[in-house]
Amino acid sequence: MKALITFFLSGIFCVHFSSAQLYLQGQDLEDGELYIIGTLTFEGEPYTGNAIAYHDNGIIKTFREFKDGKYQGIWKEWYNNGELKHIRNYRQDEPSGSWTTYTQTGAVLDEGDDDHLFYTPFFGDDNLDDGFEETSPSFTSDGKTMVLARYKEWERKIPFIAHKEDGKWRKERLRFVDTLYNLTINPSGDRIVYKVFDEAGGEKVSRVFVVDMKGDQWGEPKEVLKLFNLNAGYFHISPDNTLFFFARSPKTGIYMSRPKGKNLYSKPRWLGEEVSLPDSDSFDVFMHPQKHKLIVSQYYDEEKYPDLGEVGLYYYEKTGKTWIRKKRLPLSYGWGPCITADRKFVFVRKGGIQYISLDELGISW
Repeated sequence: MKALITFFLSGIFCVHFSSAQLYLQGQDLEDGELYIIGTLTFEGEPYTGNAIAYHDNGIIKTFREFKDGKYQGIWKEWYNNGELKHIRNYRQDEPSGSWTTYTQTGAVLDEGDDDHLFYTPFFGDDNLDDGFEETSPSFTSDGKTMVLARYKEWERKIPFIAHKEDGKWRKERLRFVDTLYNLTINPSGDRIVYKVFDEAGGEKVSRVFVVDMKGDQWGEPKEVLKLFNLNAGYFHISPDNTLFFFARSPKTGIYMSRPKGKNLYSKPRWLGEEVSLPDSDSFDVFMHPQKHKLIVSQYYDEEKYPDLGEVGLYYYEKTGKTWIRKKRLPLSYGWGPCITADRKFVFVRKGGIQYISLDELGISW
């Protein structure tokens, strides 16, 4: 794809046109962000200098430094209102060192380094209504449909389904329930499982429901009685409709239930202490389709358990019947891990759904 960019070198225009415009080859324009693939050349030679691009309204969009045609040095990006969006650093064409992101009003949103990698909002710069945040993402195997939840109150989230059309996500409200706690969709896109809090006998209880597609419409929710009041949630569904989830009863950790006729799902089975660390919240599991790898969000007292390392998203592999904790993903603490058909690693942080290329995380999936 060709894209238009303006170059400056030591404060002097490199090309003597009124707008100093140059067409670049070998680059990819994804989600509205210009990223150069390969070597940037100018007049047949690898380019060393600064590159500047502008928004349609004339406000600067990006400032980037190059050496021998590769990213080297600083990368700054601005919103179209002129506020700084982020600052990143590159070394030999790879992200390196510290980074900072900002809100559209100029406040620091997040910061990171080589152990807490830079990420991108999944829906780009699309703004939510004031005060709302989004969470609970999951995707169909073809990557064309997802569900999510939007909220101001954590226990009363509004469910949405989104379909990808012409590269853009179109969201619409799911109508089979008013509010819920969290939800997931199965890989084939014909089943949704969700959790709600309710009252029974004057006490707060948790309930889990399954909704299956009937023709081209969602059917009536059916309760999973085997999961009643286990505080089960943060679901993931494998291709064979096995349900993986976090629950606090009978003990806190990750469980699985198999599909089972009219009962919908079988009695839960605990995955074990290797995944469900003692005295921790190990939740939001994402299971590999072959069920031999998983990613789970883990939160615990780092001072009490220093040997466990920093809280965050952890990658496991199964050897025989034992789950082995392999590594912490190089991201700041988050939850809601998913992997899309186009190898985006999607997760939730800072009140929104974020993503990073799976290939940056250093795991085999």
